[in-house]
Amino acid sequence: LTLDWIQVAAVVGTVQGLLLTGVLLTQRNNRTANRLLAALMATFTLFLASDVYYATGLIRVYPHFFGLSYPMPWVFGPLVYLYAVAASDRSWRFHPRHLVHFAPALVVVVASLPFYLASGAEKIAQYDRFLAGNPPPLIAVLAPTKFISGIAYTAATLWRSSRRNSSGVTS
Repeated sequence: LTLDWIQVAAVVGTVQGLLLTGVLLTQRNNRTANRLLAALMATFTLFLASDVYYATGLIRVYPHFFGLSYPMPWVFGPLVYLYAVAASDRSWRFHPRHLVHFAPALVVVVASLPFYLASGAEKIAQYDRFLAGNPPPLIAVLAPTKFISGIAYTAATLWRSSRRNSSGVTS
């Protein structure tokens, strides 16, 4: 296993992300916001670790982890938004109805189930096709929606934050 300096930095960032996730989960003040931030940190950490996984060729040794981080971009936006809401309003609580924010990520996971359930050899073959510039059609359909989600949640977070600030409430 050979790591270049960028991959070493990613490994250090991954360890730091895991530690920060643990610290956030143990905080007693504003538990809802801290738990949402911990979930966000965990998803960022998994996404960062996946870069090392691919760059080092670990996919060929552990092919079943291939694609594990794929739905993460659809989770980032909702978690940032919900964290901003919880951090700016200590009385706000996460309720099951808020799970609707994660519906796009669930759609991505469900649409990807045939791939997730494939054998290791099939996953490696798919990875090789992807590297050769032949991604599956599902990627062509799903990939643009992560940008739409990111832009929409960025706008919603900024709008929500500016609305809270303009009403005289400090976030």
